[in-house]
Amino acid sequence: MGPFLKTLVMVLVITGGGVSSAELKSSSKPFKPAVLDIDRVIRDAAVSTYIQETVEERRTALQKDVEGYEKELRAQETALKNLQNKRDPNFENEQKSFENKVTDVQKRLSGRTKILEKSFHEARSKVIRQIMALVNELAEAEGITLVIPKNVVMYQDEGYDITDRILARLDKDMPKIDIQFPEGV
Repeated sequence: MGPFLKTLVMVLVITGGGVSSAELKSSSKPFKPAVLDIDRVIRDAAVSTYIQETVEERRTALQKDVEGYEKELRAQETALKNLQNKRDPNFENEQKSFENKVTDVQKRLSGRTKILEKSFHEARSKVIRQIMALVNELAEAEGITLVIPKNVVMYQDEGYDITDRILARLDKDMPKIDIQFPEGV
């Protein structure tokens, strides 16, 4: 959570979110806050471990491809140096071809890295949406009227913490996720 968002949450908590005490008193629901350690839920959830492992497998495969490209390019660079040393007339054409190949490999690898990161972030966004749905369900079921992120809470009675319940539900409802990787990533 960025500094601006943390400050905004703190201001809303301190001021009652712009709701006057008269409005709170006239509300049909009693004020019932809860605290959620969202960072812990995201970090410790089974689905997060699954995402990390799956993406890491793809990164490892990508790294092997990078090593293969590097080996191939080093061999071509050595051959190019030999042509230069021999003052071969094809050197300039071969050098341009080599430079184009290096650029093409860089673009391909950069594109694959971006796609891998995008797939990771999309999967993580699905997890966050699921967490929000679980928080909404729990809030409705238990009459919770406000859920505050733990990282902005200065003090709390442990009875207000819903982190373990949300984490347990997330692990039960979403132990894994289908991560969309385009072909070749």
